[in-house]
Amino acid sequence: MFNMRTNAVFKKVKDLIDSGELGEVRRVHWEVTNWFRTNYYYATGGWRGTWKGEGGGVLMNQCPHNLDLFQWLFGMPQRVRGFCQFGRFHEIEVEDDVTAVFQYDNGTTATFVTSTGEAPGRNVLEISARRAA
Repeated sequence: MFNMRTNAVFKKVKDLIDSGELGEVRRVHWEVTNWFRTNYYYATGGWRGTWKGEGGGVLMNQCPHNLDLFQWLFGMPQRVRGFCQFGRFHEIEVEDDVTAVFQYDNGTTATFVTSTGEAPGRNVLEISARRAA
């Protein structure tokens, strides 16, 4: 269940976008780097940080709710370009640092950045729209 859709903050953002109050969304940037994990974290379970055990890294284990919110709020992009770095910050076989760039047919562009290697990291969603920036 993608329960973050019930969070009052995200429900309000969704209402502002859907109502047209913000105007057309022009640019989005979501930086979710507050998922810091130590090497010890990955060492405490043989399944962690592996394709077989988790099926992926930060995108699969830490960010599925953020990614769901992203598409729920802004829709599915028409073009995606991603840069995944595998084991950049940890001795793991899966991605622990990701930057994705999204393009929409209406001209909107978006970025999504996430990592388990930054401390303390941050979680910031920025929306630039015709009536709000």
